[in-house]
Amino acid sequence: MSDGIVKLDGVQKYYTMGKVHIKALDGVSLDIAKGSFTSISGPSGAGKSTLLHIIGCLDAPTAGRVRINGKDMGAMKDTELTRFRKRSIGFVFQFFNLVPTLTAKENVLLPKMFDRDKDGERADRLLRIVGMEHRADHRPNELSGGERQRVAIARALINNPPIILADEPTGNLDSETSLDIISLFKKLNEGGRTVILVTHERDIARFADKSIALRDGKVDGRPSG
Repeated sequence: MSDGIVKLDGVQKYYTMGKVHIKALDGVSLDIAKGSFTSISGPSGAGKSTLLHIIGCLDAPTAGRVRINGKDMGAMKDTELTRFRKRSIGFVFQFFNLVPTLTAKENVLLPKMFDRDKDGERADRLLRIVGMEHRADHRPNELSGGERQRVAIARALINNPPIILADEPTGNLDSETSLDIISLFKKLNEGGRTVILVTHERDIARFADKSIALRDGKVDGRPSG
């Protein structure tokens, strides 16, 4: 039996713009193992971000089936899906998506905004893990790009999700900082988390155990690794 934590079967995604139908994903089937580090690459418009958004339950497929951690995403109601996503998936984005008026620690705690237990001690611990404990009270405009991304990674971990999804997390960083950030993802993966990362950079993709190439909304050849 497969130990896949993420399974896609014949996933299609179409967008309609006026009379034009755009095919973002065209029959994608994947089986990503629990605890693996997978990179998704391909040219602009290949469907990388669309695929990541569907895996992350931020978007629904037009057709096909998505199972995450053994659960059928298509069978869930919106409220169930929101709870599942909050518990199971952490997101890291290219542009950090930090709230400019909040401190680093407050940004880390943002996913717990409506929780009774804000778990400030866990936020402090995560900031230490990503090397940002000394910047906990600083706002995003006082941080470098690499520091902002470290805060974003800590925020993605606040609910202790088993899956981390990263969309071009090094796209706005210099090469040295990029390697620092990707090394941090590697450590998280070695700690048992499943990491799925979209990137167009070969130097970043080589850190993954398995690489998936997309082209024109389809898997381009067999996954490597």
